[in-house]
Amino acid sequence: MSGRRAASPELLTSSDEAPASPRPRRGAPRLFGARLSQKLSSLRQKLSDLNTKLPASWPLWSILMAQTALTVSWLWRSAAFTDEALYIEAGHAEWAHWLHHAAIPDFPSWFSGAPALYPPLAAAADSVGGLAAARTVSLAAMLATTVLVYLIGGQLFGRLAGLLAALLFAVCGLTVHYGAFATFGPPALFLLVLSAWAAVRIRAGGYGWLPACAALLVAANATKYATLAWDPVILGTVLLHGWVRDKWRAIGRTVSLTATVAVLAFGCLMLGGKDYAHGVIGTTVFRSIHWASPSTAASVMQRALFTTGLLVLPALLGVAVSIVTKRPPPVIVFLGLLVLASLLAPIDQARIHELTSLDKNIGYGLPFAALGAGFALSEGRAWLARRKTRGRPVATTAIVVLVAAVLVSGSIEQVQFRGPDVAVTRTVVTAIGESYHSGTFVLSDGAARVEQYYLPSIPSHLWMATFRPSSEQRKRLADRIRCGSISVVVLSKAGRSYDHPYDATIIQLMDRSHRYRLAAVASQRASSTAVWKLEGATHSARGCA
Repeated sequence: MSGRRAASPELLTSSDEAPASPRPRRGAPRLFGARLSQKLSSLRQKLSDLNTKLPASWPLWSILMAQTALTVSWLWRSAAFTDEALYIEAGHAEWAHWLHHAAIPDFPSWFSGAPALYPPLAAAADSVGGLAAARTVSLAAMLATTVLVYLIGGQLFGRLAGLLAALLFAVCGLTVHYGAFATFGPPALFLLVLSAWAAVRIRAGGYGWLPACAALLVAANATKYATLAWDPVILGTVLLHGWVRDKWRAIGRTVSLTATVAVLAFGCLMLGGKDYAHGVIGTTVFRSIHWASPSTAASVMQRALFTTGLLVLPALLGVAVSIVTKRPPPVIVFLGLLVLASLLAPIDQARIHELTSLDKNIGYGLPFAALGAGFALSEGRAWLARRKTRGRPVATTAIVVLVAAVLVSGSIEQVQFRGPDVAVTRTVVTAIGESYHSGTFVLSDGAARVEQYYLPSIPSHLWMATFRPSSEQRKRLADRIRCGSISVVVLSKAGRSYDHPYDATIIQLMDRSHRYRLAAVASQRASSTAVWKLEGATHSARGCA
């Protein structure tokens, strides 16, 4: 019975619940040999089913191999992105705190995910194989997410829809880049989609899947707080997926899941304390722009359309198809929910006029857009096959063209969170390492997380950042440049302008001291990074005479 249910699209049928397995009679024999024989028979049946299913699943394996091939080169192609370096550093600090009771910064109050969850995992992988190993964790999470998209699509709309959804998701540019991005996003996305799979299974498996769905959803929220925006999507899946069979039971399950998630989330906040609560509120609930200039809502939506439009537009077409073909209202609403899920991040980013984090957050809607697109393509193929003599080849050609378009657009896409070129970073890091004097400061015009990641021998408290220095900080910087307690200065340009207004003053201070000279300049496209080094005697970072 379970095999037949999995093969048919559940959301489009209204069959009754599977009957419960009959209980053994009281007088049934309970001999050890009989039980062992039953277990062996069950194991042989499962192995037989596996031998049957593995050859039939070759399209999925092909999709996973293609996704791996597209992603694997990115494990080494770029240097660490700022967020990657930060979270790996935080993970190492967490391990040092757990094992040696070392003091750590107040990460919970300003991280956008729980620092005790993903960062230690990334740091452990980094200790084993460096940045590439940490990124491989993300690749594994994204491959597992593709499998889940296939399973959910097959369960809801049929096997073809699941395959097409998985294929579109796997070759999308953001999916490829997420697979080589060592930060909160990939594991949080995996947990979110895993909770969606549990939500789909609730109707087939009864209440047994409900606590699993709640726990997975809370785990996704804790790993990356931004996934809170997709909680209503998971709750809506439980409600709409079970509505056709029994609307009152579906409502009861949804209410129960909502209450369970609320209790678990509140418990996690209580366990974490006020710092975690402050992090959730500051980075997610009342998020605002801190460093970048505001962008227009139109530019945010335009960027989102360019990045994921080839998935969202077919998903939107699927809603129209469901209306024209007079699908049941729960199906139409559910398809609309998938489209809304794919637009949540762009809408929120447009609301706060922030473009800089769009690519990092828009990926959470990709699996839902892919599911809607998979439904639309499979339905379109079936419609053409029924009405045209050559409808199936025409539909297949259209699908191939769309997949190729997604693949090509993803390959030329420049994502915002991609790290700098390896050669550029090597030049900067080598110049800093060769110019640094032990016990002095390194002055950077930004958060030098990448440089700190590659130069762990320089203590973190000796890296100075100059975003918007106060008058007192400016005086301290001038004194340290004058007396030589800053041995390396790192400044960046975008075009001909420095990244921060105070950088020009730093240049003037170095010119007046007559002791700093340019050590290296590394350029990438319109941006460049310059490293100055101090010549002559240096002064300890403890203070200037």
